[in-house]
Amino acid sequence: MAHQQRMFRWGLLGVLGTLMLVWGMAGCGNPTCSDGQALVEGKCITVSEPANEVTPEVSPEPAPEPGPEPSNEEPIVEQSPEPGLELGPEPGPEPAKPDASEPTPEPEPTVEMGPEPGPEPGPEPTPEPTGPVPTISIKSPKDGDLIKDTSVEIEVDAQVGSGGSIDYVELQIDGTKWSDARQTPYRFSIPKGSLTDGEHTVKAIVVTTGYQQATDEIKIKTAANGPQIKILQPTPDTSVSAAFTISVEVKTGLALKKDGVKLLVNGKAVAWTKTTPNYEVSFDPKDLPFDSFPIQVTATDEFDFLSSAQVVVVHDPKPGPKKLGEECDNTDAQKRCVANHSCLNIDGTFKCYENCTTGLATNPCQDRDCKVRACQSSHMGTKRGVCYPTGPAPGCLNYECTATQRCNTGLICVGAGSGSTIRRWCMATCTPGNVLLGCKVKGHKCVNVGSTGACIEVCQQDCKQDSECGLNQTCNNGKCGGPFCQHYGAPCRAVQAGTETFNACI
Repeated sequence: MAHQQRMFRWGLLGVLGTLMLVWGMAGCGNPTCSDGQALVEGKCITVSEPANEVTPEVSPEPAPEPGPEPSNEEPIVEQSPEPGLELGPEPGPEPAKPDASEPTPEPEPTVEMGPEPGPEPGPEPTPEPTGPVPTISIKSPKDGDLIKDTSVEIEVDAQVGSGGSIDYVELQIDGTKWSDARQTPYRFSIPKGSLTDGEHTVKAIVVTTGYQQATDEIKIKTAANGPQIKILQPTPDTSVSAAFTISVEVKTGLALKKDGVKLLVNGKAVAWTKTTPNYEVSFDPKDLPFDSFPIQVTATDEFDFLSSAQVVVVHDPKPGPKKLGEECDNTDAQKRCVANHSCLNIDGTFKCYENCTTGLATNPCQDRDCKVRACQSSHMGTKRGVCYPTGPAPGCLNYECTATQRCNTGLICVGAGSGSTIRRWCMATCTPGNVLLGCKVKGHKCVNVGSTGACIEVCQQDCKQDSECGLNQTCNNGKCGGPFCQHYGAPCRAVQAGTETFNACI
């Protein structure tokens, strides 16, 4: 700090000295010399030789040094500088060397301070209300009215005195704006069912062009929707084999009738064992058949509005050891079907049938054995079906085909006859003359039918035993066959393949 003060005093002395020198020169001015004299450095001297060789005899007087600035501090003794040396500022004390063990503090950054931010602009203030104050009244419905099974029609009367005019009338339902009207008559319509059942606050507000306001408020009760029912347990299509919980949530803004929430399981009433906060009961389906059954819940409020909800549950027995096609009995654990199979009486005997889903785009039974089974919705209501014999599905081997009813991959549609008597059948493809790619089933012949071959069942051929004949054929009187030699009615016809003629089922 002392060093900075000394630097300041030195600079101030220099400035004062310069100012006094300029002032002295300005006060004296340049003298006017007489004849035979010349002005040299502000003085007139006698010239004895040409002016360019004149040497001044008088040295210029040094400018007076400015005095020190008054100070309360002790006077500073100034030392004359040695010749050839420039006197600089008095050196101050050397700065202390930092301790190597302590980190050198970084200089604090200089922060330029800008103008302090003012408050953000808010919404424009509403002008001071002026003019006459309006009046408003909800004419209909009346306070406490019940609006049952219809729309809510609201009529508002709003007036303002001389010198004022109404800008608009706003309608609020339960604190939320519903609509507004700017022309008389001020009427509002709320469609039936738009409001939840129960009590509601209806508020009307009138605003004038001078921002004067008035309000009116009533309470009404609406009934149009009925209670809200949600079946929490079980979820749709749940499979059960023992006791399970039925849990139901019922919500309404109105009072429920006494015993107004009812439960029907497979059409029979079941009593609740718990009614709060949800309706619950544990149900054992042991007395129900092994099939799908509905669970239906109904709720009736104080104004006789009825709501209902339903789920369908599948009652499956615990899996047993009986497999597909075996006789079964659901009342005996050792005679039940294995998982994903059902014990049904379709042809007079209880057998195990594989379950399937009728909603699939493709036939799940056909994917495994399309010749003899199809997925039919005769089990578990409409939710589940079983695979059981119904004849071949479209496109299967030996199935009759047309130009639009194609055969499955690996089969070819081959026909015989002419005109209205022609019939076509799906047959396996083969390569004529190739043992490896020929017909795999005995009693069939690979016949060229164009770009490929087809395995055609031969009939009415010479034989000694049944094994020499085709499917479902017998050797009778030395000839294979019968009136129909293939499944599902393909007749035995005389067929010519190139130069060869033979009898075949087609």
